[in-house]
Amino acid sequence: MVSGLAIASDTQGSAQFPVTLSIPTLTPEQLQRVRLGMSARLTIVTYNNEQAIVIPSQAIEPDMTVAYREAMDKPVERVKVTTGQSTAQGVEVFGLKPGLVKISK
Repeated sequence: MVSGLAIASDTQGSAQFPVTLSIPTLTPEQLQRVRLGMSARLTIVTYNNEQAIVIPSQAIEPDMTVAYREAMDKPVERVKVTTGQSTAQGVEVFGLKPGLVKISK
């Protein structure tokens, strides 16, 4: 369970949320390594889309194309993409395979 209210941010400026974690039944070997009062640092994934590739927004031209090449030894081609959600790392795009994109300045 994750609280809807953040507590004061840490020195890195990120929000912190109280979390209650339930651990399923552990084996006797695992129980020997877990102690009351132990702390943990968790990463909680709130969104994941296996079908999309995230690229910098600057790589997307106004006509919704991207300068793309599958590998360094392949020619550059313009590929029409469909955008999805914006993330901290860039914009989701659909219609590209893993490869290299040119970022416009």
